[in-house]
Amino acid sequence: MKGLHFWILTLVALAITFTACEDPTEIGTELLDQSDLVNANFVDTLSLDITLEHRAPFQLNRAESNFNPTSNLLGVLQDPLFGTSEAVACMTFGFDENDLQFDSLPRMDSISISIAYFAGSAVRGDASQEQTFYVYEALSNVPSPGESSYPDVECERGELLGQASVMLEIEKDTTEVITIELDTLFGDRLLSKIPDSIFLNADAFQAYFAGVVVVPDESNTAMINFSDLFTTSYMSLNIEGYNADTLRTTERRFGMGISTSQYILDQSGTEIDQLISSETSLTDKVYLQGMGGAQMRVKIPHLLELGDVIINNASIEFSREIDSTMLDTIFLDPVVLEMRLDPQDYSDELDFSNFDYREYVLASVESDSLANKSWLKYNIPMTFSLQRLITEGAARDILIRVKENGVRYSNSTPTTPSSRRGIYNGPTNEDRPMELRIYYTENQ
Repeated sequence: MKGLHFWILTLVALAITFTACEDPTEIGTELLDQSDLVNANFVDTLSLDITLEHRAPFQLNRAESNFNPTSNLLGVLQDPLFGTSEAVACMTFGFDENDLQFDSLPRMDSISISIAYFAGSAVRGDASQEQTFYVYEALSNVPSPGESSYPDVECERGELLGQASVMLEIEKDTTEVITIELDTLFGDRLLSKIPDSIFLNADAFQAYFAGVVVVPDESNTAMINFSDLFTTSYMSLNIEGYNADTLRTTERRFGMGISTSQYILDQSGTEIDQLISSETSLTDKVYLQGMGGAQMRVKIPHLLELGDVIINNASIEFSREIDSTMLDTIFLDPVVLEMRLDPQDYSDELDFSNFDYREYVLASVESDSLANKSWLKYNIPMTFSLQRLITEGAARDILIRVKENGVRYSNSTPTTPSSRRGIYNGPTNEDRPMELRIYYTENQ
């Protein structure tokens, strides 16, 4: 029952350096079920030593749920606080059965790829200007999500096949399509291989044509989640040929198969870069960034000073003020965050005992009518993680990061690579500091 007491959690954010409490009190125990808190003590001032770091390479492995991702990232974000984030897309194409039967080699009319993406509020960044994308032939096989280590995926590209500049749909929450016309000479090359049986089946086709690499222009300012569903994103060949002495025109669609994204982050010259390189303890503000950009490493130096205790309930609560600035509407907070014990090696990356809670936690909004302020607030359960740290002698750190793989266990909704990031109040913030809250019982 290795994972019985440690479930998956979401959320998160950060924290940081409070002064240790010398005299824990029973203040606040009315917030919990009194039957569970007989003689419970409360402390909210244990110091937290939090530093910022890049997330180690991770795999989009859905082994625990047999879930395959249905979207990946493509585009560029120009973030004044976090730097430039670029996502290059690698795609393969295939088909269910061969229907390219002609009496002679057909003629290529046109060839294109169509990329379905989630429009409207799902588009990140500034999409008020055209976004340009280049399509290159892939020179190597696209790794499957279970084989890809993010953000270290590399999409090796060959010759340029086509490009397009498009306006992304941002007004309606729909699924839209980007269509990019490819060079007909490339299409002719594919058709010339009909005698070599590359259209016999998908394996033969992909053995000859590894796929494409779609690269956003460096001046782009928006990022999308594109769908890799076989029926919504595809490569289209429009061809003419004779069959039984009849000239016919055929559109042949090759559905998108495996897709993945290569992340290219440039944080040089930003405050985030300075915090990561200097390993400075976070105080007034804490930070999180998807695409492996920034996670928090949390140490609790005085946890063992609580003594021989049972943790009844524990959580980290943090927030940020909601405003109406451009950054607040374009660069949104992560949907799902994750807190877990540092596995110390990656052999137990999916070991549930390293997670605290299986339910995912979403942000809530709290308003103060007198101050005319609203707050986006997170409360991250960490009861079992703290108990385990006490049992193990506090030998491991806690990691807080954007959740980008796996599923949310309450409704099996997948979490996918995220371009979101967040900035939250740290422990020294004057308006609303971050707090670690612990209710515990002393063993008699």
